[in-house]
Amino acid sequence: GIIDTVRGRHAEAIRAFTKTEAIYLPLAYASGAAQAQISRGTVHFIRGELQAAGAAFRAAMATATRFQALQMLGIAELNLGAVYTSLSEYATAKDLFLQALAHFEAVGATTSMAQAAAFAAAVCPGNEFDALVLRAEDALRRCGPSLHRSVAQRVLAEHLALRGRFAEARAHLREAEAIYGAPTEQWAMTAVRAVECDLA
Repeated sequence: GIIDTVRGRHAEAIRAFTKTEAIYLPLAYASGAAQAQISRGTVHFIRGELQAAGAAFRAAMATATRFQALQMLGIAELNLGAVYTSLSEYATAKDLFLQALAHFEAVGATTSMAQAAAFAAAVCPGNEFDALVLRAEDALRRCGPSLHRSVAQRVLAEHLALRGRFAEARAHLREAEAIYGAPTEQWAMTAVRAVECDLA
C-alpha cells in the first residue's frame, strides 16, 4: 500500500490498506488497524476525496479509542483536523488539534506535540496564538530533527510571518531547511517561505 501510494497508484493503495485493516481488526491489533485506516484516509485526502478521508480518519479514531491507543488516536485526530482545515472549518480543526496535543502529551510524543500545537496555532483565533506558539516551541526544543518536526516548524513560521514576526519565522525556517538532504516539495515550500521572510 505504501509503495502504491508513493507511485501514485491510489486505487491499489486503498485496496491494500482496506485488506490490511480487515486482517488486523479481528486480531485486536489496534495500532496496525488504526494505521491502515489512517493510511487509507491519507490516500483519499491526496485525491481530494475529503468525505472519504474524514470517514477513514473517524474509523481510526474509533479503533484507537476502543483499544486505548492514545498515540494513534492523536494521529487520527491530527489528520481529521487537516480535513476540516481544508474545508475552512477552523474551529472544529482547532479542537481536533488540541485533542491530539493532549493525547501526545499523555504519551510524551514530542514531535507530534510540536505538530499539533503548530497546526492549532495556524487555525486558532488571534488571542490564542501566542500561547500555542509557546507550546509548539517548547515541544520543538525537546524533539530531535525529523521531517515531521520540519513540517511543524514550517507551518509555525508561516503564521509567525503572517503576523509580521519575520525574525522568529526565519529562525524556524532555517532549522527546517537544514533537515532536508535534497530538494523535495517540503524543502521547496520551506525555502520559498524563507525567501519571503528575507524580502519582508
